[in-house]
Amino acid sequence: MNSDKLAMAGAGFLLVAVLGLVSSLDFLFPAPPLDLASLRVNATLLESLASDAPVTLLVFTDYGCGPCKSLYSVLERIKGGYGENVAIITKFMPSKDGKLETGLAAECGNDAFRMYLYLGQGKDPLAYAEMAGLGNETVLDCMRNTSTQDKVLEGIELGTKLGVTGLPTLFMNGVAVEGAASYSELKLLIDSELQ
Repeated sequence: MNSDKLAMAGAGFLLVAVLGLVSSLDFLFPAPPLDLASLRVNATLLESLASDAPVTLLVFTDYGCGPCKSLYSVLERIKGGYGENVAIITKFMPSKDGKLETGLAAECGNDAFRMYLYLGQGKDPLAYAEMAGLGNETVLDCMRNTSTQDKVLEGIELGTKLGVTGLPTLFMNGVAVEGAASYSELKLLIDSELQ
């Protein structure tokens, strides 16, 4: 009986040792950077959005979209972890049930206001203006401004030209990522781009 326990303990120790060796191999022999060149979209469409950051994430979203809300929290984590190495540019693209007014309001608001729009589940965007430290009239005036309207419509047009058909969709330095990517998925892409 004692020899059975000893054999089981030995097998458990061996398993832990093998798993430790395998995980250390990842450290000793990391995966090579991803070759993303063949996956990039037409660069001329993205030239106007160039930033000084080595990595630019162009995100097409709708504030009433559930997967978009999931991606928002991932992007906040990316922003905090990568700082100035990653620029995040958000463009509104209405989903099937999306409202243009929400995109206009987002363009006129601050980060807190956009967070409330994601969490708001389709409520009137102006309900969050005061909570975000903005006045309703300020947001309304901005939404009525033709330059704001043009900017939102240009984003929708760009998304259409890039072939965005589902939300969220983001482009990391021109490489399309469809759906609510996880932090680890985006981290892998960004780290490959930064190497």
